Formats: sequence, C-alpha cells, structure tokens
Amino acid sequence: MLIFKRETNYKYYILKLNNELDKMMHTNKARLAILLVGLICSFGFRPLAISGNDKSIQQSKKKSTEQVSGKFNSVKINEQTWMTENLNVDHYRNGDKIPQVKDPEKWAKLTTGAWCYYNNDSQNSKKYGKLYNWYAVNDPRGLAPYGWHIPTKEEFEALEATVIRDGNKLKAIGQGIGVGSGKNTTGFTALMAGVRDIDGSFVDLYSVTNFWSSVQVFIQAHSLGLHFDNSSTYSLYFRENCGFSVRCVKDIFSSPQNNTLNVETTKVKGAPDINSIVHVDKQPQVVVQVPPVYPDLAKRAGVEGTVYVKILVGKEGRPLKAIIMKSDNVVFNQSSIDAALKFVFTPAIKDKSPIMVWVVVPFKFRLNE
Repeated sequence: MLIFKRETNYKYYILKLNNELDKMMHTNKARLAILLVGLICSFGFRPLAISGNDKSIQQSKKKSTEQVSGKFNSVKINEQTWMTENLNVDHYRNGDKIPQVKDPEKWAKLTTGAWCYYNNDSQNSKKYGKLYNWYAVNDPRGLAPYGWHIPTKEEFEALEATVIRDGNKLKAIGQGIGVGSGKNTTGFTALMAGVRDIDGSFVDLYSVTNFWSSVQVFIQAHSLGLHFDNSSTYSLYFRENCGFSVRCVKDIFSSPQNNTLNVETTKVKGAPDINSIVHVDKQPQVVVQVPPVYPDLAKRAGVEGTVYVKILVGKEGRPLKAIIMKSDNVVFNQSSIDAALKFVFTPAIKDKSPIMVWVVVPFKFRLNE
C-alpha cells in the first residue's frame, strides 16, 4: 500500500576557522591558539569521538563546500531562524558522500542514508532541492551544515504555534489553490516539492511537501506536512525510507566569558530551571549513546578537546533541549549538540511519575587514540 496515493483526482554561526586560521591550519601556532583547557566533569556518560586514518581527512574541502560555506537564505520566525530553501547537499558534514539512489527497488530496500531528485530529474533540484530518506537525516556524520541542525518535533510544533497552524503563512506565493493558496507572511517559502514513496515511486509534485524532523518513534519518523488544497499543517509519522525535503534551523550562539557557549533552540514548557537542583527517586540512565562526529577541519588542524553539554531529558526519555556549558573549542560544539539530541534515556522518576530533568554529558574528541 502506498502512503501518499489518495482517492481524489488532484495530483554559521557557521563553523569556519576564518581566513587567518585557515592559513595557519597546520602550524603549531594555530593549534596552540585554538586549544583551551577543559572543565573536569565527573558525570558518568563519556561519548568519545576518535579519529585515526579517517578517509575524510583526505577528502577535498570542495566536496562539502555547501556544508561549511554558510550561504543559505534564511528568515527569523519568532525565536527561530529557518532556511528559506530546501536542503540541496550531497555530502555529510564530515565530507563523506551521500549516495544518490535512482532505482525504485533499491530505494525501497534502503536502511542507510540516500538522496534523489524528484523524478530523478536534476532540473528539479534548482527549485526544490533534494529528497532525503530519514536514514540520511539521522546519520551521525551530520546532514545539516555547520551552524544548523535538523529540527526536532518540538521546534516544528513551535513553528506551527507561531502561525496558529495556518500552513498558508508558510507556503510561497503561487503555491496551492483556493483555501490552500500560499501567503508566505512568515517568509518560510515552502514549495510543494512532492515526495518519494516507500516503494521508490515519485508522487504529489505541486500538491504536497513534507519536511523531516530528527524525531523517530519505533520504525517511523516525524515530519511536518503541507498540502496544496487546504491551509492546515500536518504533524505525521512515516517510514524512514520515504524521500522528503529537509529544512534546517539555525543554532543560536551566545559567547559569555571564559569560553562558555550556550546553544539554545526553543523554550520548553514546564522545564525546570537549568541551574535548579531537582531531587528524584530514580536518575535517568542512557539507553542509546551516540558518539559525536569528529569535525573534518579540527582533524586537519590537529585539534583535540572536550565539550560539556547539558541535556534536558523529557518525560519520555528523549532530549528536548541541549545547551553547551563548557567547550574547549567552538569547532566541536555543533557535533556535540547533534550527538546529544540523538541520545535516548530512561526518564527520571519522582513520586512514581516521570519528570523532566537536566543531565550533563561530556563529549571528548581525541586524535589517534
């Protein structure tokens, strides 16, 4: 059964070590300048990114220019900054190539990341970008460019709340008809880019668009959908081998003293204060631990370091928010945030009920260890 066939007839802060640092990339001066002393943390979770003779070290920067250049059109909507164009990259953040898969039978059987053009026509990417399966979205090497991340379900919900679930405010002018005509009052500029179905077929160009989130439940992943013939927004779950568009949210950086760097997304209703002490009967425990991807530029520079991330663990054990509390170098921040948001915990328990709590996780980056 096809999930999109319907009965009706209608069819950064970008990570860049600046020009001066880039010129000094392989010198001791550069290494000394960007290595800072870390904070000793006794928390028990210790994800470690290890780099040996990784092939990505030899990858040309040119292959992942789009991932680090930061040349993405964007718009601020309430507290969030969104891309106003669909993602169109063919490499992960570390420079590894994402396979393009054209054959429908191969696409339907995939369990790893892949992308395609709608209808396998490269001309479609100029306007609509690429379609990605959720395995690419979830790959630890990072699909989102430096300074950006794949939106969480909560971030999409915040966007929906801002427009009061009026999808026409998100659609570009000229997208949709009748009561579904786009107004684009937010500047989000959503296009009816179509999708690739679970059997590898292409459907609903000009009629539907779906954007992947980073959230998965069992064998399905969350997405935000818009249709051409109505103004609703749709928060739905689909199989991971569907091909959907991707929009990224920009990370918000502020640089307090002592190299502490906070990375925030949206406010979480009912969350405890980040500095409060919450007494619980049972502490959260890690169920799924995701190691961070070692940034290619850091490997080239020979940089090591540790990042301490404070994670807000929700009542279901999923990270709702991640804030960098201490970082040896900003080069590692986005990779640490990406990994932190993919952790899974058992929830904290108080008075026999799950509650939200903050936990601290150190992410260590070591070369040739």
